[in-house]
Amino acid sequence: WIGLRLVSGEGRDALGARVGVFSGDEVIWRRVRSDGSYASSSDPRVVVGLGDATAVDRVEVHWLDGRVETWKGLEVGRYHSLEEGRGDALP
Repeated sequence: WIGLRLVSGEGRDALGARVGVFSGDEVIWRRVRSDGSYASSSDPRVVVGLGDATAVDRVEVHWLDGRVETWKGLEVGRYHSLEEGRGDALP
């Protein structure tokens, strides 16, 4: 597994952003959300199960403003905080 907290340029959780976790031939997409039931919310961190994979090739984030950034070298089995503007920009 790998856990990700996406942080917007304003320092808030990047609700609505999409994140792809690439490992070998597999890619798993998730959307950052915190919806819950009345008067409650869910943890906005994204947790992705990786099955038998022991590494992640890259993580790709599609921010709400349309920018796309990637991160490489993230360890599995822990949480990471990814801040908008700190990844490698994709065209």
